Amino acid sequence: SLNFEAGRPLFFYVENKEVFRGIIFTVNFDSSGTTTVTAFDEAKYLTTNEDTRFLTKTTASAFISKLCKEFDIAVGTITNTGYVIDKLIFRGETLWDMIQKVLTKTRDETGRRYWMYVQDGKLNVVERKDQVVRWMLEDDVNILDSSRSVSIEELRNQIKVTSGSIDDKKPKNPTSTIAKDEPSIAKYGRMQMVDDMGDKVSTTRLKERAKLLLKEKNKPRIDIDVTALGISEVYSGKSVLVYDKRVRINGGYYVQDDTHTWDATGKYTMSLSLSATDDLPFVDLAQEDEKKAPPKYKTNISPVGNGGPGVTRYDESQG
Repeated sequence: SLNFEAGRPLFFYVENKEVFRGIIFTVNFDSSGTTTVTAFDEAKYLTTNEDTRFLTKTTASAFISKLCKEFDIAVGTITNTGYVIDKLIFRGETLWDMIQKVLTKTRDETGRRYWMYVQDGKLNVVERKDQVVRWMLEDDVNILDSSRSVSIEELRNQIKVTSGSIDDKKPKNPTSTIAKDEPSIAKYGRMQMVDDMGDKVSTTRLKERAKLLLKEKNKPRIDIDVTALGISEVYSGKSVLVYDKRVRINGGYYVQDDTHTWDATGKYTMSLSLSATDDLPFVDLAQEDEKKAPPKYKTNISPVGNGGPGVTRYDESQG
């Protein structure tokens, strides 16, 4: 029998292919003889460790590499994020929260998005658009259920960015700039966000920040949930192409959350929460009587064990 013990490593394979490795954190035994095991990958240690840090003149990538080295977290690829963060202070925060904040700061200043994932027991940080291989989920092929909702509650179509030091609770040398989208305001109504950059900064930087924030915030929130035949390579942070005319989903999306399930019969499914993105391609909706996949991509039907029958992989490197 298997000897599960808290603190020991756990490896999970599907047809001799590793799909998960982690550390057992909880083992539960019940009177029916069932053993329930909870294991987490290396990213768990980012949430179980806390620290206080004062960050100055450092890139997000350098900061993440330093944290991982000090807390014995194995790393794979840490992409150079380039942008130098002037100053950030963390007081009693988890390593996970610190990393999220430096990556968010980098995104706000540069418009570039990064994501973390664990593979082969190592933490990786890469730019989202660097992905090459993407998987296609299609209605009548491998999608079992799907839904899409659209909301403008978080949309902001006017951004005011301010700066200026504060002395005795009074602003000194206040500066501000506004970026707005008139067509969006006419369509949805005016919704303003204010962002304060702190000490005095140049008008050029204020305008750049306002422009980036407007691009980020001036769009409806689209929440997409898809249940499909399982693909072990699809997990949080990965990108997929989804084509489902029933709920008008068509284009590139990033996986925000994923749940993979194997039932007693061996059926493998996955439930995904997806977010829309501008840096993946969109495809034209097919006519109602068309069943073929969008022609832009070369199709490869994967063998059983790499997603199962009915799973289509699209590889941009093939043309």
